[in-house]
Amino acid sequence: TVTGVQTCALPISIIAYESDTPGTYVDFAEITSITPPAIKGETADVTHMASPDGAREFIATLIDGGEVTFGLNYRGAQTDTLLGFLRTKKNYKITLGNADAWTFAGIITNLSGAIPLDDKITQDVTLKVSGKPAHVTD
Repeated sequence: TVTGVQTCALPISIIAYESDTPGTYVDFAEITSITPPAIKGETADVTHMASPDGAREFIATLIDGGEVTFGLNYRGAQTDTLLGFLRTKKNYKITLGNADAWTFAGIITNLSGAIPLDDKITQDVTLKVSGKPAHVTD
């Protein structure tokens, strides 16, 4: 048995946006998948002629909060909401089934979807994280 491994058991994880009332979040409906932020630490090469052992040296620079993606079933009114968020930085929150959460500011960079002949209509959303995401453990 592996100790400490989290699964996505019910209640299912959700993603929400902050409403006009600070601290109040509105859930997106019918979420089918969520990929949390892929945070990356950038580096700068500071190698010089006298670097020890002829090895490259690096320093830490900026943090890139990465992107968050989520899929959902198409809902017309929700599409209007997403379109209204284009080019606007908003606060978002991903709440996992165990109540842990990611909070971050983000900008929608992609809103796409699929309209198949014999299946459900879906949408995919990509958010570019602005700043450093925060992880809260319940």
